[in-house]
Amino acid sequence: MTVKFWLQFMDGIWVEKPTMTWSFFYIYDASHLPFFPRTENFFPNLEAIFIQRINITALSGDEVAPFENLFFFRLDFSPLERIPGNFFDSNPLMQHIDFWMNNIKHVGANFLSNLPLLNILDFTNNYCVNRVASDDAAEIQSLID
Repeated sequence: MTVKFWLQFMDGIWVEKPTMTWSFFYIYDASHLPFFPRTENFFPNLEAIFIQRINITALSGDEVAPFENLFFFRLDFSPLERIPGNFFDSNPLMQHIDFWMNNIKHVGANFLSNLPLLNILDFTNNYCVNRVASDDAAEIQSLID
C-alpha cells in the first residue's frame, strides 16, 4: 500500500503528489515524547509527517525547517497550545496542514505567509478554533484571522 492510498483512506481526500509513494514519518502514539522528534539526520527528504499524541504544548518553529519538500503535516490528539507564525516558513510546498484535536490557544502572525499551495487547513476541535477549510484561499485565511 502506498502512502497516498493510506492518507486517502484515513482522511477521505487525495493530496496532490506526482508519484505514488512518499517519504513519510508516522508515530501512532508519541505520548512518551516530551519533545518533537528530530529526524533530519535519518530522513533528510521527508515529504509527510504524521504524529499522534505527542506530549508537547508548544512548537519552537524549527521542527520542520530542514524539510524543504514537506507537503503534508498532521499533529493531533496532543496538548499542543501554541504554534509560531513562522512554523512553515521553510516549507513552501505544503499542501495539507492538520492540527486536529489539540488544545491550540495561539497561532502566530503570518502563519500562512509562505504557503501558496496550501489546500487543506484543519483546526477542528481546538480551544481557539474549531473549523476546517479547503481549496479556497480566503476560507483558509479566515481560520487564523
